[in-house]
Amino acid sequence: MFKLPAFGRAQVPVQHQPDQRLKRVYLSIQPGHILVRTPLRVRKQDILQLLDKHHDWLQQQLEKAETRSTLQAVYYLGKNYPLIPYEPTAGRCAEAVLTPDALQLYLPAELQQPERVKDLVMRFLAAEARRVMHQRLLHWCGQMQISPAKVRYKWLKSRWGSCSARQNINLNIRAVQLPMACIDAILVHELAHLRHLNHGPDFWALVHTHIPDYPQCDAVIKQMGPEIL
Repeated sequence: MFKLPAFGRAQVPVQHQPDQRLKRVYLSIQPGHILVRTPLRVRKQDILQLLDKHHDWLQQQLEKAETRSTLQAVYYLGKNYPLIPYEPTAGRCAEAVLTPDALQLYLPAELQQPERVKDLVMRFLAAEARRVMHQRLLHWCGQMQISPAKVRYKWLKSRWGSCSARQNINLNIRAVQLPMACIDAILVHELAHLRHLNHGPDFWALVHTHIPDYPQCDAVIKQMGPEIL
């Protein structure tokens, strides 16, 4: 394993990881460093030449990673709110406070780091999802005369919600970032599955009875999906 010099103006650490299974060199951007994975038989000079050859590409990837890790705004109920950090007064706990124009983040200066900011925002969204979405869920349970056995709020990657044969519903916390009409569409979709565990004509008839503009809501959900946290 070679000790390699830091990369670029930001002096990003470069870590060398030899692997006997490899037949070529791989470069990748990892949290806080560049990783160089190589076969066992490789010269340090060859690695340095490769880093120099791919200098521009590595710089671009580092800038993209920095942009992704620095959260500057977040959607809430369909509106994009800039994040404004504040130094809390003595005795005040770290918290996120929503105003009409921004999400104010009260964090000590030493904790105003990307991962801490993201953690505070995610805690805010989780609390709001349980509050706002639960209120709407109760509304639609009354409208549809349906009640799930259990409701869980989770961070899901590929689904906005799910319903099991045991009448349990999982709801994606990320949905609280969507407009209220889209949240309603997701809730009605999952509640409809309590009666129809499929996507047949009867299922869609029930959904469209309560959400006539479901296709438009679905289009907004698909458009906003990649943009939200």
